[in-house]
Amino acid sequence: MSPLALIKKAFGIFKKKSALPPKAADAPFEHDDNVVLVFGHSNAGKTVYFSVLYELLKGNADFKLSPLDNETAANLIENYNLMRGKLLRIRDGRQVEIEGERKFPTMTSETRILKFGLDMSVRKGVKFYTVDYKGETLSIAQPGELRKQFSKFFPFARAALFFLDASVLDTDVLLREQIAAFQTILHDLRDCVPKRLPVGIVITKADFLDGFSPANPVDLVPSGAAVYKGRRKDSFISGLTKVNRGRFGEVWTKTTERIARTLGNLVDSVSAYTLDFQVFFVSATGGMGKTTTGAVEPPRDISPSGVADPLMWAFRRIMFNKRKAFWRYLVKWAFALCLIWVAGFSLINLYHQLSLYKDLEKADDYTWKNLRPTEDGVNPSYYEMARSNYKKYDDRLIISNFLGAKPLRVFVQERFRLIEDAQRAEEARVKQAQTEAAKSGKVVKPSPKPTYADERTAAAAKEFESLKKSLEAKPAADRLTTLEDGVAKLWAKFPKDSLDTSFVKQVDAAPEDFKNQVTAAQTQVFKITLSVENIRFQSKVQIQIGDDPPVDFSNRLGESPSVEKQVSGVGNNVVKARFYDLSSSADRDAPPLLEEIANPIEMFYPKLTDGYTLDFSRDYGIVVKLKSGTPPKLP
Repeated sequence: MSPLALIKKAFGIFKKKSALPPKAADAPFEHDDNVVLVFGHSNAGKTVYFSVLYELLKGNADFKLSPLDNETAANLIENYNLMRGKLLRIRDGRQVEIEGERKFPTMTSETRILKFGLDMSVRKGVKFYTVDYKGETLSIAQPGELRKQFSKFFPFARAALFFLDASVLDTDVLLREQIAAFQTILHDLRDCVPKRLPVGIVITKADFLDGFSPANPVDLVPSGAAVYKGRRKDSFISGLTKVNRGRFGEVWTKTTERIARTLGNLVDSVSAYTLDFQVFFVSATGGMGKTTTGAVEPPRDISPSGVADPLMWAFRRIMFNKRKAFWRYLVKWAFALCLIWVAGFSLINLYHQLSLYKDLEKADDYTWKNLRPTEDGVNPSYYEMARSNYKKYDDRLIISNFLGAKPLRVFVQERFRLIEDAQRAEEARVKQAQTEAAKSGKVVKPSPKPTYADERTAAAAKEFESLKKSLEAKPAADRLTTLEDGVAKLWAKFPKDSLDTSFVKQVDAAPEDFKNQVTAAQTQVFKITLSVENIRFQSKVQIQIGDDPPVDFSNRLGESPSVEKQVSGVGNNVVKARFYDLSSSADRDAPPLLEEIANPIEMFYPKLTDGYTLDFSRDYGIVVKLKSGTPPKLP
């Protein structure tokens, strides 16, 4: 994988996830509920399975299953009692139990939500839902009905179980139809559920299969055969058979291999959807009984085998995926916070190295350059200037409170002490010299005046350049006042005696130079040649500079939409542009004036080279361009 693709993949986990799907009005779930979808055709044994499962687990110490509503409890208890032949009747106003005929429950006629509470020794009070529906819903005779029936449940699903009657494995047309229906469901799950669900294939009535024994492991794919998942069908079956040969007896091994080949297309579809799948062999009743007439009925002693395993497997996979999602979420945001911290700290340090650290270097250069003892001594203002340079670095918020540059701050404190020691030594030297001079009658030279500092002159020059640039945005009448105010503020911030004398002279002369430029521009006589384009038929444009005669650019006959003429003027006199309509003025001396623009001088001259559009507050599209000559520039 290329580095760019790796980076994209790393940052892809931080993309905003799509919003949770809207909850269907008739789906009694919340988005964090544990919903197991159970699919199976008619006679697949779903109703018998859940009835026996409830009875099996309601008193289990490790996995205790209890219904969450009366409807679920009533259905499951009624079905189980029906299989045992226990009937309730009303006699003398009381309910009594009587022995009756053992029967299997009738096939589900409508979709029902079975609601369970699952208590485990390590986890309490987990809600569990299954969706039970009539088997005819899975018929492929009506295209599109599968998704229509189940789409409202798909967004809440956390696992799926496919129930398949063992007797169907020996058929051809019926098996093909059921596999096709399951493949359609997998396709719909891929479209409707953002994450891949664990899928269990549950083969019911396994007691009909050769070699089946309750002593055999319920699951077909052990952990040792997980490496074969996702491989081609033949490779998966051969690897699975090799692993199961040590787990099963010879007859059951051959049976499971035959079943794996029979369900090869379904296993291929499941493994293409997810590698988190399992195949289970269960018997809800442990066999079949027969009546005296030869009809099939539940056995007298119901002995289920492997019934709890599929649902417990689904529950464990749901809990594993939830833990995985939680840790993935935790790691993702921990990584994001670390990345933000590293990036922020790196940027701050980069800013410190490229910008702030220069202040410390300049302070050091100033200290060693100006505080070096000389014959004439050191001016006292230099010590304060040196301290202020270090203080400017140390007082920055990023240094004092965030960066934590402790060694550099210690260094600044040492510099403060060094400056204090140097200043005390200088004061002692001056005091001693004055004492000796008083005794000998000599005159002590005063401390030298401060010379200009290059860095202060550079800072003042930078602010002066900003001042000059700001004048461009001001009206011409306000520029001189703005310049004079700016110079006064500059001297207040940077005293003249601490700057380069040549720079001081340049700034002091700036207002007077500006006045001279204005005077020269205002008295400059010039001539330019203008072209006026896009003049409309029967119209005229007139341009006048100051009191000079106006120059007409007309298109009376409709043949000259572009006209060139010479225009003269003096300095920055007022410029007027007028637009006339000539269409109804043939017999009049003065054509009607439609629009006029007065004093567009500040935008007129600078734009003549590229073309200045005379808007006249309408879409006339008249453009004035400079053909020759040079108009005076604004100071």
